Amino acid sequence: MSCTAASLSVGTTVTFTVVVRVNPSLTDGTVISNTVTATTTTTDSIAANNQATATTTAKTPLLVISQVYGGGGNSGAAYQNDFVELFNRGTTTVDFSVTPYSVQYASSAGSFSLANKVDLTTGTMAPGQYLLVKLASGG
Repeated sequence: MSCTAASLSVGTTVTFTVVVRVNPSLTDGTVISNTVTATTTTTDSIAANNQATATTTAKTPLLVISQVYGGGGNSGAAYQNDFVELFNRGTTTVDFSVTPYSVQYASSAGSFSLANKVDLTTGTMAPGQYLLVKLASGG
């Protein structure tokens, strides 16, 4: 991949944001490196500062859906609402204020809407902890 900026004056900077989606089959602990190199068509008196590398370590996805109850509110149902139970199978605490999640599901007709979405933006889940998310009533 290549990003190009217009000509820069001495001492100025430019920022490029690159969003990377890691393949879910990547092994936990794999180190991913990103190297950037700046080049010029003119003389560069300090060539040693033209390259930088940043690394990050891939982590196994932390949250999984462990159970779903989708009959809430139906005739004879034990509960009035649908529920999804999440499980933190990772080794670190998930902080929803840092990394928000959402649970979304389709209606019985197969369509998605904001009414069928719950945002998880506060709270934490420790490793090995379960979280029960209350969804809409089916009745």
